[in-house]
Amino acid sequence: MNHYHVAFVDNEGTFYSASVETPRDLFTTAGIDGIAEELAERLDQDEPVAVISVIPLKS
Repeated sequence: MNHYHVAFVDNEGTFYSASVETPRDLFTTAGIDGIAEELAERLDQDEPVAVISVIPLKS
């Protein structure tokens, strides 16, 4: 698993920050798209969130 700190904004402009654990590589387009959709699902939103920054964390 990969560990990251992710800052993102929802479709209403609310800023969030979270530590996430995911098998995705968030330094690829597919990884960013996937985590944007996953975070939106966690917030019960229809649209993906906008990822602002990704910081890798040591496992």
